[in-house]
Amino acid sequence: MKIKVTRRYIDRANNMVTREPGEVYEAPDERGNFLIQLGLAEKIEEPEPEAAAVPEESEPVEAPQNEDKGEAEEVPVEPKKTSKRGKKAAE
Repeated sequence: MKIKVTRRYIDRANNMVTREPGEVYEAPDERGNFLIQLGLAEKIEEPEPEAAAVPEESEPVEAPQNEDKGEAEEVPVEPKKTSKRGKKAAE
């Protein structure tokens, strides 16, 4: 159970931790109810998790379609020019 501290106290059941007002933490149900009865904390109501947030009537989204589905044109690649040293070594 989640509880919110309303009055400062030293939590002896939790390694002598000082709990400050406004602090929110998870406590076992028995401990939380005990602290609430003493007036040191109040229970925080957690909203129930909703079902998956999916719009009920959503329209499917279509991917954009290319009209040109052919192969890409081949571009001729010219050989790179080498330095003069490279030409002499090749001869």
